[in-house]
Amino acid sequence: MGGRIFSTAQVVRDHIYDNFVEAAGRHGVAILPSKFAGVGKDGDFEYMIIRQPRTLSVFNDNEEEFYAHHNDAANPYR
Repeated sequence: MGGRIFSTAQVVRDHIYDNFVEAAGRHGVAILPSKFAGVGKDGDFEYMIIRQPRTLSVFNDNEEEFYAHHNDAANPYR
């Protein structure tokens, strides 16, 4: 999700994420969090698409923002 490019409000990003979660649950799809760990490792799109060809990958483009939100005590997905 390229939120930083557009200065997307956190409430908007939360809404998008909530809809992904809801849609996944409705269709019996698992959500697997991942973090870029380097080329040829989890989080590397090219590596993951080969291992999980029937997967919709949604990437957060900013690790600092991801962790700030992820570690926020108000985040219900912690």
